[in-house]
Order: sequence, then structure tokens, then C-alpha cells
Amino acid sequence: MTSLILGLWLAVLCPGAEGGERKVRYEELLPHELAAAIKERPVAYVPYGSLEWHGRHLPYGVDGLKAHLLCEAAARKYGGVVLPVTYWQRGGASLTGTYHGAPEGAVEELFTGVFRWLASLGFKVIVGVAGHDVPEQLAPLEKAAKAVTVEGLTYGVATYEFLPGEPWSDHAAAYETSLMMVLRPELVSLDRIKAEELVTDRGKSAAGIWGEDPRVHASKRKGEADAARLVRGLGTLPDDLLRKVRE
Repeated sequence: MTSLILGLWLAVLCPGAEGGERKVRYEELLPHELAAAIKERPVAYVPYGSLEWHGRHLPYGVDGLKAHLLCEAAARKYGGVVLPVTYWQRGGASLTGTYHGAPEGAVEELFTGVFRWLASLGFKVIVGVAGHDVPEQLAPLEKAAKAVTVEGLTYGVATYEFLPGEPWSDHAAAYETSLMMVLRPELVSLDRIKAEELVTDRGKSAAGIWGEDPRVHASKRKGEADAARLVRGLGTLPDDLLRKVRE
């Protein structure tokens, strides 16, 4: 169902995306398909999320879900391969059900190893995408990207799902809720937060929602516009680095 929703969404919002039905998830590729994908566009996307409270109306895996699905849409439209999302993080707020206990250094070692392995397969650009929009989430991807670049193995880059210069997102508020209305609408339950008090900082903290009130400002239309922009940004981000490879 997820692939169907994503395919329909991509066809509507990203006209000209001939690769709408292209297989891009690494775990689903046959050996000849992986070889063809690397030959066509040697770009690997490595999404990174978290298991974190996102209000009573969104699932714990919002960060990883949005990063993974946006990368998948970008790869379908522009080419590339998407690795399985990683959810284990270090740091973060101690909200109910939130995991933030990854051993120090473990995530950095994991991603550095993964980036080096991807380089050995022939990927020329590796894009680490953090769906949890805090510096602690981006740092291990940045270290991995720097390692493979300095070692001359390939070009590595790390980014949030939004690109430099764009406004910071939010936490379980209008931005993330709108995206989920498009990417995984069956997981959104606004009825669960009808009674939340989201005017004061205390109320927002209690609800675990920071940003514009999703009951008022979240919409599928907003999610579609944001998702289309984010997919375009992630899809074209590797272009300059690919040109360097070909020079």
C-alpha cells in the first residue's frame, strides 16, 4: 500500500518522473538491478530517523518514515538507490516511548562503515539524510560523509530532509503532520489531539508538539507542496558532485 500511495503521489506532484515505478529500495533489488542502478546514477541515499514521541496523533517513527519516503521519491524521479532507514539514535528528549540510548560512538561507526561499503560497490555520491532535525542527528552522518570524501573513496554529503537555507521544520506540528498526511495518511489521527492545549509553552511541552497548531494549519495541500519541494531538493543535491566525478 505504501508503494502504491507513493507512486500515485509521485505521478501527480512530480510530472515527468518516468521512474515512478522504478525499484529503488536496496533490499528489494536483484543483483542485475543494483548494477544497472549504479551505472545509471551512482547515488545512494542513507536515511536516518528516530523512535520519538510525536504527539498523540502521529507515530513514533515519523522522522525515519518521512526521510525514507522522501528519499525514495527522489530516487524514483531522479535515479539512485535508497538504503533501509536506521532508527537508533543517541540523545533527544525523554518523552514517553522515545529511544535515545545508542552507545556513544556506535552510530558514527555504523554509518562510517556503511558509507565505506557503499563506496566499494561503486556509488560515487552518498547522501545521508537526517529526518530528526537536530544537530546530534546530523553529526554521525557528517562524520561518515567526511571520512569517505577525505579518503578519496567517493563524495559524501549529509543533510536534513530540508536543505540549507530553508526554514527549520517543527516537531509533530503543521509541517510534519502535513507531510505525513501525504506520505502515510493512514498513520495520522488528529482526533487524538482535539483537547490538547497548544497555546502556552507548557501546553506544547505536555503535548509534545512544537510549532504551528496542526489542527488548524496542517493540510494535505501543504504536505503536497512541501513534499514536492523536498523531493526536488534531495533529487538534485548530488548533481554538482556527479559532475565532478565525470570531469
